[in-house]
Amino acid sequence: MSNSQLTEMLPGTAIGATALSTTSLRLYFQDSEGGVREFVHNSSGWFGGSTFNVKFQAKSLSPITVMEWIESSKRRIRIYSLNRGGYLFESSFDEGPSAGWYGNVLAIGNKPIQPASFSRLSAIPWDAPLKVFYQTTENKIQEIGHNNDGWWLGSTMPTAPGKKPLEGTDIAAIGWQQTSIRVYFQGEDYYLWEAAHENGWTYYPTGVSPKVGSPIAAVHWYDAMRRIRIYFVNEANLLEEWAQDNYGGWMKGALTDKKVQIAPYSKISAVYWDSKIRVYIQSQDQTIQEWAIDFGGYWYPASSLNPTPTGSKLIDTAGSTYSVGYLPWILDLKSWRTYDPSTIDGVGILVGYVNGRLVGEDLKTRRSVILQPNAASNSYTWVYTPEGAIFYRLWDHNHRDEYVRHSQLASGKPVTCAGEFRITQIGYIDSMLVMINDASGHYQPKGSQCLGPVAAKLGSLGIDMTQTNWYYNS
Repeated sequence: MSNSQLTEMLPGTAIGATALSTTSLRLYFQDSEGGVREFVHNSSGWFGGSTFNVKFQAKSLSPITVMEWIESSKRRIRIYSLNRGGYLFESSFDEGPSAGWYGNVLAIGNKPIQPASFSRLSAIPWDAPLKVFYQTTENKIQEIGHNNDGWWLGSTMPTAPGKKPLEGTDIAAIGWQQTSIRVYFQGEDYYLWEAAHENGWTYYPTGVSPKVGSPIAAVHWYDAMRRIRIYFVNEANLLEEWAQDNYGGWMKGALTDKKVQIAPYSKISAVYWDSKIRVYIQSQDQTIQEWAIDFGGYWYPASSLNPTPTGSKLIDTAGSTYSVGYLPWILDLKSWRTYDPSTIDGVGILVGYVNGRLVGEDLKTRRSVILQPNAASNSYTWVYTPEGAIFYRLWDHNHRDEYVRHSQLASGKPVTCAGEFRITQIGYIDSMLVMINDASGHYQPKGSQCLGPVAAKLGSLGIDMTQTNWYYNS
């Protein structure tokens, strides 16, 4: 008998990394309870990431962006996220004898700042004031800044035909020499654009086309010439690096050749640190993988960060997984069914129970969604993967031609369990899980063995199962 650990890392969590050449790296991510945790790296390696390292709470799948600087010989860290009310929240750490974390909702005047619900975030320390970028409900990218007088409203980045930011685009900002800013985003044409600020905003095409809703990260440095590196994900969920040196054209970077496969819901963070680059992504096994390159060297996989501590609660899966049956697999091939769930409309990953509602993230749009209660003619199909993720899609029983197979939800890979579930609305607030089963013709799992781990996973996500009815066929 074997066991698999219950991961404490939220699938699709934002990742925020920061480093200074004279101090240690820090990395922030969100756990399944909404807490934002900290990993720390120094000469002894990585440590932290446990429940003892929760710094603050944020809304589920909140964006996270972090920056730091040295002031009066003291380290200053600022993390920006969205709180559970959807407002822009600043969490601060100031090194010193009374060092500790404190936070507040950002406001201009007396008005709290509320980005669009789908907004990502990016922040830079630039020209003395801090700069934060977010997306508005009109899909425009808004800049705010901070100085001794407090927060003030900066530029609303202008848009032009074909260059308007895609709804929910990731945002990656960099800046230098108190004069220059670069903001990278995905446009409605699905291409990656650079907005450059010198004396005003100017747009430049990068010529690259990431997958729709791709995460984006960027770093820069100067070593006799200005160097910029951007990171994103292509349609095959492979990590790509593109490079620009001395303001020239964009060229494919060496990390692209490594063909790094990442989880379809992964975000990206990157830092330049002491003549080194570190890139962080979420792997299929729900850990954060670090890719590294040192000056004059080659890219290599470095650390794998797992917040689940040794000796934590285990979920007994009886060592069982179920593979796609031979005949269903042949039918999938003959029917040209895609095994990339991030390209299928309506496929999501279950992330938790927030304010009385089941919440997921749509893999294609990368937006948080509330799972709707079922009617008599529909249900949700789902799979539970060995990596600890539950993928789902609403199935309208009246439209068999639109049915997405369990094998497609699981990318054709073995699963721990699969079936259907239904939810019903209690009053006007709670969405309750009221039926779950092991019905899957492609996998034919044994519900008597596999539904237990599913129940444990749902419980870990905070999902109320007090009125759940469980059905299985074997």
